[in-house]
Amino acid sequence: MTSRLQGEQAAVWAVVTDLYQAYLDDDRLRLEGHLADGCTMWETASPGLRTKADLVAAREAAAGKPAAPRKAPLRLDATEPTVIVHGDLAVEHHVLDAVFDDASLDEHLRCTSALRRVDGAWKFVHHHEERLS
Repeated sequence: MTSRLQGEQAAVWAVVTDLYQAYLDDDRLRLEGHLADGCTMWETASPGLRTKADLVAAREAAAGKPAAPRKAPLRLDATEPTVIVHGDLAVEHHVLDAVFDDASLDEHLRCTSALRRVDGAWKFVHHHEERLS
């Protein structure tokens, strides 16, 4: 499905998929590195998170505290990508399936992101995830 993405479209998609892999790897610094300063986000699962600063503050507040059991998905399957690049701005959308060891927790989402090229690297400036029924 992604073989039709070429050049900058493929570069944008690689950033999207690496963000998900960083989440699965629990590599918060790598994940946050894909977010531009001032990045905004809208997520069904985390309605209180609105900005990169909110995400960083939540991580820092949790530092040093006993970690709550993390119910992370086994896989994040991002499919059906569409990437449109306009110079240093890109808009992409895709379908995301979060697959857990307990199938009752599985989620089917649609996602849309805007990315900007910053110092040669694609960074998220906005990300929106919406759970589908």
